[in-house]
Amino acid sequence: MAVDGGIQSSGAPGFLRKSWRGEERLISTFWWGGAVTLGVTFFSMLAALIGGMVLLGPIALAFSLAPGPVFEKVAATIFFGGFGVAAIWWLVSVWRCAPNSTRTLWCFVARGVVLGEAGILLVLTFLI
Repeated sequence: MAVDGGIQSSGAPGFLRKSWRGEERLISTFWWGGAVTLGVTFFSMLAALIGGMVLLGPIALAFSLAPGPVFEKVAATIFFGGFGVAAIWWLVSVWRCAPNSTRTLWCFVARGVVLGEAGILLVLTFLI
C-alpha cells in the first residue's frame, strides 16, 4: 500500500478514491458514481440469482434441505452486501464532493438528495 501524506492509501482506482475523499467534481461523482452504484447493484443481483440457483440448489438438495430458504438467505446476503457497499460509497462521496460544484445551489440540492436517499434506505432497512 502506498503512503499518502502519512495516511495509507488503499490503492483503489483514482476516481473512487478521489470521490470518497471529496476531491472530485460534484457532477462527475453524482452521475458517474451513480452509474457505478447502479452497475454494482445490477451485478450483485445477477450474482445473487446465479449463485443461488446454480450453486446452492444442488447443494441444498444433496443435504435434503429445501432450496428456497437457503437460496433466499444467501441471495439476499450477496445482493444487499454489494448494494450496501455501493450505496454507502455513493452517499458519502456525493456528500463530501457537494462543495465542489459551480454553484452553491447544487451543493444544497446534492446534500438534500443524499439525506432523502439515506432516509429511504433507513426506512427500508427497518421494514425488511
